[in-house]
Amino acid sequence: TLEAYLLAERGDVEAAEASLAHALEVDPDLPDAQFQLGAIYIDSDRKEAAAEMFEKVAAGSAPNDLKARALIQLGEMQRDAGELEKAIDSFSVAADLSPDVSAVLATEIASLYTRIGDESNAVEWLEKSGGVAADDPAILYNIAVARFNEKNWELAADGFRKVIAVNTDFADAYRNLGYCLLNLGDSEEAVVNLEKYLELAPDAPDAAQIKNLTKALAK
Repeated sequence: TLEAYLLAERGDVEAAEASLAHALEVDPDLPDAQFQLGAIYIDSDRKEAAAEMFEKVAAGSAPNDLKARALIQLGEMQRDAGELEKAIDSFSVAADLSPDVSAVLATEIASLYTRIGDESNAVEWLEKSGGVAADDPAILYNIAVARFNEKNWELAADGFRKVIAVNTDFADAYRNLGYCLLNLGDSEEAVVNLEKYLELAPDAPDAAQIKNLTKALAK
């Protein structure tokens, strides 16, 4: 296994793979060899074989940190293949196994939950991130949009304000905040935010409509 690592570092991937195959002939359950072979399979676009290796590492006797690394690799493959719920499961187990990466994984898991429309779990994992995800405007925006769709104007408005606090150029957050404020009866502040949206996105498809709205509200 060590020989394979050195060969791969030298760029001799074919020889590295042969060494790993031999290592697994000697010990079919050797987690280091399984993980390295999985990494080689990813690089050579053998995704099913790579997933099989990482699943073996996760199910075997490897230390928790190595299991977590295997599950992260597996989760990334599942996410990229559109298997979001499987990716969430893989990342969640990895987060439990390795506290060192749990905060970063919490951000990833929160993002995946927003993509499948489960904002309650997204918020829960956002809190588990210990503040890491608080700087991700995309996650914050998706959660705020969910509140907007529920017509929970106050929570949605707070959510869009959080997005703007992180990214002052997030045009859609200003527009949606403006609509929230209109529904809350604050037309003056709504106009300020809608005009900011127009400033940031002057060529937006709804720009003319919002211009007419702000003119009507200003009268």
